[in-house]
Amino acid sequence: MSESSITSLKILSWNIEGLNTNNGECKMNMPGVLKTVNKFDVICIQETFETEQSNLHVNGFTCFSSHRSYRHKRAKRGSGGVIMLVRNQFVKGVSKQKSVSDDILWLKFKKDFFGLESDLYISSCYMLPENSSILTWRDLGVCDALEIDITKYSSLGNILICGDLNARTGLLQDFVENDDRDHIPLPHAYTPDYFNQYRCNLDKTVNNYGEWLMSTCISANLCTLNGRSCGDVLGNYTCYRKNSVSTLDYIIASKVLFDHFSYFKVLPFTLLSDHCPISTTSRINYKVQNKDKVETLKSC
Repeated sequence: MSESSITSLKILSWNIEGLNTNNGECKMNMPGVLKTVNKFDVICIQETFETEQSNLHVNGFTCFSSHRSYRHKRAKRGSGGVIMLVRNQFVKGVSKQKSVSDDILWLKFKKDFFGLESDLYISSCYMLPENSSILTWRDLGVCDALEIDITKYSSLGNILICGDLNARTGLLQDFVENDDRDHIPLPHAYTPDYFNQYRCNLDKTVNNYGEWLMSTCISANLCTLNGRSCGDVLGNYTCYRKNSVSTLDYIIASKVLFDHFSYFKVLPFTLLSDHCPISTTSRINYKVQNKDKVETLKSC
């Protein structure tokens, strides 16, 4: 039996602001959305507003989901909720992992299956806004929760975080500038940060989450693809609201993976959500048998 290879894994991330429209129509079933989604292999969705494990069905994909356990008694709908759709062709090489937060979903992409040097852990992540009332009853802050997961999965392989982090990072950098062992006394075991790919950002505002995110990237050897990859050299806005524009949605990778991503792109804004979809492509070496067929997305 002859064999060929698939050399890229196409990834989409989108805060959809509810899987359904106000009249109950599934957004994923709309022709324009289907046409876009069908171009990708992994789809990370945030703010599904699902109140239980999602029963979303998309032909050709397997759905992994996490719903928010808390719902205010007077709330008319759910809130939060994250999903990852994986093309069926790849799902045998994927397994769901645990998180300390129901707003973070992790999947393990097995290195042997995808032809990677290390296991890859991809997350669909939603971080509550800094002023969210839900934060008052949570025992663990959203930054603390994500940091715990980052520490865990970075020790097991490489990671890729996709989602709406509600972080405004301005022009802060995610690496230590002019980092070497000559300019200040440093511990003997210190490893300098040789990653020096400056990033751009049209959103010049910085909030607390943004400061935390850039600091975490430095300490955990992560980097943002926004604003420094082919397709987004200016650092385009990802969120358009009535009176403001901002960059809140990110794809963040282990620094050792930076050269594995051929592009990062902010897709066009639609009226279905305040957030634009964002996308990237990762290099893999997946062996395809003649009998393998890439299934086509039709409906949900």
